[in-house]
Amino acid sequence: MLSAAAFGQTTQNYTTTELMQNETRATVALLEKLHISKKEMSSIDTNEVIKTYFESLDPAKMYFTQKEVDEFTARYAKSLDLYLQRGNLTPAFEIYKAFKAKVVQRTDEALAALNQPIDLSQPGVFPTDRRKGNWPASDADADDLWSRRLRLDILSELLGEDKPSTTAGPKAKPSHETTAPVITPEKVKEAVARLKKRYEKVRVYLTFDPQEVEELFLNAYSTQYDPHSIFFSQQSLEEFEIAMRNSLCGIGATLSDEDGYCTIKEVLPGGPLDLSGQVKTGDRIIAVGQGEAGEMDDIVGLRLQKAISRIRGKQGTTVKLLIDTAGVRKTVALKRDQIKLVGQMASARCFEAPNGNGNVTVGVIDLPAFYGKNPDGTGSSPTKDVEQLIEKMKKLGIKALIMDLRKNGGGLLTEAVDLSGLFIPKGSILQVRDSQGRIEDYRDENEKVVWNGPLIVLTTKLSASASEIFCGAMKDHNRALIVGDTTTHGKGSVQNIIELNRVFRGLDVKSAVKVTIQNGMPPAAPPSSSRAFPPTSSCRPSSRFYPWPNPTWSVRWPGTPFRPPLQRPTKAIG
Repeated sequence: MLSAAAFGQTTQNYTTTELMQNETRATVALLEKLHISKKEMSSIDTNEVIKTYFESLDPAKMYFTQKEVDEFTARYAKSLDLYLQRGNLTPAFEIYKAFKAKVVQRTDEALAALNQPIDLSQPGVFPTDRRKGNWPASDADADDLWSRRLRLDILSELLGEDKPSTTAGPKAKPSHETTAPVITPEKVKEAVARLKKRYEKVRVYLTFDPQEVEELFLNAYSTQYDPHSIFFSQQSLEEFEIAMRNSLCGIGATLSDEDGYCTIKEVLPGGPLDLSGQVKTGDRIIAVGQGEAGEMDDIVGLRLQKAISRIRGKQGTTVKLLIDTAGVRKTVALKRDQIKLVGQMASARCFEAPNGNGNVTVGVIDLPAFYGKNPDGTGSSPTKDVEQLIEKMKKLGIKALIMDLRKNGGGLLTEAVDLSGLFIPKGSILQVRDSQGRIEDYRDENEKVVWNGPLIVLTTKLSASASEIFCGAMKDHNRALIVGDTTTHGKGSVQNIIELNRVFRGLDVKSAVKVTIQNGMPPAAPPSSSRAFPPTSSCRPSSRFYPWPNPTWSVRWPGTPFRPPLQRPTKAIG
């Protein structure tokens, strides 16, 4: 009942608006004009665009059949360039409407099947990663696929139940003996009830707004240039900027979706919610109103990101929340304020490590991202934060420093250059080449060195972009020992974010296109198409313990060699 109401809330008119038309035309034009590949639109494989869009909607390949994919491809692929040049998103909306109907159909069928006895003894195999498979060839194949998935989901619920420890003493040694779980009708009934909630939730989750459909479709096109060139809707651009500056304007809370309710998981110290003293962890937000006199809009059943977008806003503005605390409701008015996301900022620890003649103090700095300051100059930067942390640890007597970039996916190029300058007197950090073949040298001209002692940089295949720039500079200057996986991610390209309303008149929203305009290599790197960096010392691949992105995203760029400005190549280059 809850999800059905939420599903009805999202019913909108899926047609191309004037704004969408202008955004589409602007995106196509900017990619063709500015992308480093100089690729013309006519060279884009429109069959791949449609296939990528289908995979964006249906990544597990559970809803469409191959026949349906082929029919839509035959209908739109040959004329897709004309649709895009005219800013017409009809193909995107027609495919999405078919997808939405499939979601409703399959969800209803799954819920109906859960009301019937299910034979769990039937043999069958269900792939753990359907993204690597094909769409089912026919409706009959799709029915069989869903039947196997249904049995898998029930078995997963039954076999994946938590088994509380029966002893309060020390943790027992793991046993290799296996026993068949006891499956009772009551347990099956509970598992079915949980699955019904999950399937209803999926129905809501897979309902997209027209703007989300537009973004998925334009990115299916833009990623044909390279995986890092993408279209940002206004909401996506706001999320990207929040990640880059490690701050947002809101109420100061971590929120989660629990059975369709926006639930407060953590109250951040010093934020508006914390200072109000009226809300605690576990409370639910039922409705949101804008301003002192704004009407309260119900957000129960709304997708979490949409609920959050209503709660955030400009600094100093008022937001009203209808809070449910164990059945008791009250309205809380808060003034939005800047919230620092300290979890993504640089942090440091000190350890005592044996060195053969006693212990030595080692400092470790964890840098999750290369973030930056706000447009008005406020906020923090990783370079300043790391410098302050190093100075504090020097007072504690550290003899060696470890920079942990194992989960650092990159960020601002300028911060990578500035951070490198903390460890070298001066010199070249990175060379980049644009589509015209022009080479630009990013240099550190500040002779100040904050740390000149032993330095280790930890990496994994998740270490990308700005992390690779820093690692490459440290290797080229013989400044650090790089320890990690066999290579880093291998991005090696530079993007520029272009806000469309600054380039094209008539656009009154803050959407943008991120375009790859340059590729780069460390200054002493030999001519090569590879952008991944081997470590000085390889260890057991830690990426086994981290989610690893699509390996095909290591893009190879054609181009001319880079001029090495250093006098000699480093010994660390593999």
